Amino acid sequence: MATGTPPAPEADEEAPDVGTRGLVGGLAEDVGPLLSAHVALAKQEVSEGAKAKAAGAGMLIGTIVLLWLAVQGLLIAAGAALALVVPVWAAALIVSGVLLLLGVILALVGRRLLATPITVDTTRSEVEQTVRVVRERLGRA
Repeated sequence: MATGTPPAPEADEEAPDVGTRGLVGGLAEDVGPLLSAHVALAKQEVSEGAKAKAAGAGMLIGTIVLLWLAVQGLLIAAGAALALVVPVWAAALIVSGVLLLLGVILALVGRRLLATPITVDTTRSEVEQTVRVVRERLGRA
């Protein structure tokens, strides 16, 4: 009667003495494929995550493009509304002038923010205070 399973060892049979060297060798043989499987799984997870992030970034870029087009439409509408009161050429100049003024203001504010140096005054004072406290405690000890 062949069931495909090996017979159970007899109670009086002893397991072969593998020894430490054999155990370590067997462990090394088992760990290699296990690590390879883990690395492959990590690569797959990173790949899937990167694909999802790329899709999200693409959607945000699409959003930016659509918002840019919407702003342009609003500017055209503003120009058309002004054209009801003043000539078309004047409406276009007014809208363009407002945009130019806003651009100049943003450039000046941005330049001023970039010209401001980065300081670590708070960190410096905290470090100096910590050094003082440590020296005082070491002086008392």
